[in-house]
Amino acid sequence: MSENALTVTIAGRAEDIEVSAFMAIVKNTVALLLDIEALESKGAPRLRWVITHLSKSSPAKLRMAGVEDRPIGGAPSTPSTRVVEPFLRSMRELEEGKRRPEGFSDTMLDRATYIVRPLNGSVARVVYSSDDAKNVVPVSQHIAANVDKFRLPENYAEFGELEGELGQITVHKPPYEFCIYDPLTDRKIPCRFDPDDLVQIKDHLKERIRASGLITYRRRDDLPLSVTVDDWTPLPGDADLPSIEELHAAGIDITGGRSSQEVVAEIRGRHA
Repeated sequence: MSENALTVTIAGRAEDIEVSAFMAIVKNTVALLLDIEALESKGAPRLRWVITHLSKSSPAKLRMAGVEDRPIGGAPSTPSTRVVEPFLRSMRELEEGKRRPEGFSDTMLDRATYIVRPLNGSVARVVYSSDDAKNVVPVSQHIAANVDKFRLPENYAEFGELEGELGQITVHKPPYEFCIYDPLTDRKIPCRFDPDDLVQIKDHLKERIRASGLITYRRRDDLPLSVTVDDWTPLPGDADLPSIEELHAAGIDITGGRSSQEVVAEIRGRHA
């Protein structure tokens, strides 16, 4: 028995199965196995999935195994990551709809949906099983319905700080709002603030401030969209700050050899 062997049983509504439906199930199964390998190993996938058995009877049974190429010289490769067991567990969790499988990205959820999509057409049943047949997972259109429930929202929020030039105060009615301008892109970021702070905030128009509070980000690129301000602080003016030339002359490496984009991404926090 292999820990990285998986059998897929595909039954048609009639005696035959459409080739496109069969290929869609197999293609997305392999793609999801590779995604899970990367998730489990925290690295690039190393397994090649090969057919070890294919039945000619109905229903069709395909056994596939994940194998690793040996390094040049024939030395044994390191033991590969277990993939089939977490694959079967994840498909069962999606079928039952109790929770989103741990670490599953939206792309992985999409692949699970593509696997069951042919069940609307020529395919009547898809069943996954391990070599010992103790782990058997039938899948259905319940997966597609549950994926919609588990999909991550477009935006997310977390507490943090943003800096920028203060401008464009709006006080027509609560909640009052000012904007700060991103120093990297000059993009306007709305900030909702306590009306009691209006007088002090007006005194710092066109100056740099630091706003802290609950920041809403766009998930796909971690772009800050707005801030609900808990606190804010004026920052020193440009005249009080050292210039880039002065930093270089002092031998100060403020990015540690990394690009400014990498540093900004790390400060803001990356979300998968």
